[in-house]
Amino acid sequence: MMRPGDKLSSYLILADALALLADVDWHLTLVGDGNARAEVEAAFASIPAVRLSWAGAQSSAGVAAALDA
Repeated sequence: MMRPGDKLSSYLILADALALLADVDWHLTLVGDGNARAEVEAAFASIPAVRLSWAGAQSSAGVAAALDA
């Protein structure tokens, strides 16, 4: 869930860490939504879009499928 507080702080830390991995092949699917979505998107703005997928809010089955992928 993308909400203020500890959850948002975790996204900010993750975005900062991933920005340092420019020479490593990785892709991240972000699953979830919430009041802090704009702040989360802003945190990841410096990361090339090809490395990110925004899945939004998902059902339990959707989350399971994303984790499986």
